[in-house]
Amino acid sequence: MKELIKKQVGTDEYAIYLHANGTLICKVNSVYKNEPEYFESDFVKKVWFVKPREWTIKEYTEMLQEAKDLGASSDSIKEYLDTWSINEESFYNFNN
Repeated sequence: MKELIKKQVGTDEYAIYLHANGTLICKVNSVYKNEPEYFESDFVKKVWFVKPREWTIKEYTEMLQEAKDLGASSDSIKEYLDTWSINEESFYNFNN
């Protein structure tokens, strides 16, 4: 998953969705452009459209906090913190 996210960093936009099982899943923009109904499913709790060229650490942190509040697993949160080079201790201190 981490490699897929890293490949998307230079793109204009990609999607991350919170699966009903608590996993955060990254999808390339072709999925939601070509199959918008993909996210209209019972297994999708929330979708974020990430804009890596525009987002700052603040947007990433807010997205992860919302995901955490909606039930994202600690492992998924940690994976994205690592991928986006956000200090885990700072994230949890900021959001508690």
